[in-house]
Amino acid sequence: MEALIPDPGKVVFFFGLFLVMYAVLKRFLFEPYLDALADRDASTSGAGDELDNLRQQINAAESAIAEKLATARATGAEKRDEIISSASSKAAEVTAAGQEDARKTIEAGRSEIDAAEQSARSEIKSAIPDLAERAAERLMEGVS
Repeated sequence: MEALIPDPGKVVFFFGLFLVMYAVLKRFLFEPYLDALADRDASTSGAGDELDNLRQQINAAESAIAEKLATARATGAEKRDEIISSASSKAAEVTAAGQEDARKTIEAGRSEIDAAEQSARSEIKSAIPDLAERAAERLMEGVS
């Protein structure tokens, strides 16, 4: 049973050794490690706040860009509609002018044809007595 009872000198020696080692480790290991953890927490929490600020700025910029894009699209659509409307009215004007020119050309052609027809009729009417006389002469020649 005496083996289970520790030597008081050894207990004091190991307790003293523990206290010395604790003081040394606290000074050179635990305090720098805890300081590093605190610095990291401080720097990452600041980075987290900065990240939140950047996200808010990005969201605001995206909203502004989306608004500008919507405005630009609306303006483009208005201009496109104006151009289409202008082009349609111009096309209608050009078509109407072309149709009027075609109508005038057709009427001029008809007038020329009518004039040529009247001229041909009058020539034929004036040539009828001469033709009749020639036909009669030939018939007479054929009878004789």
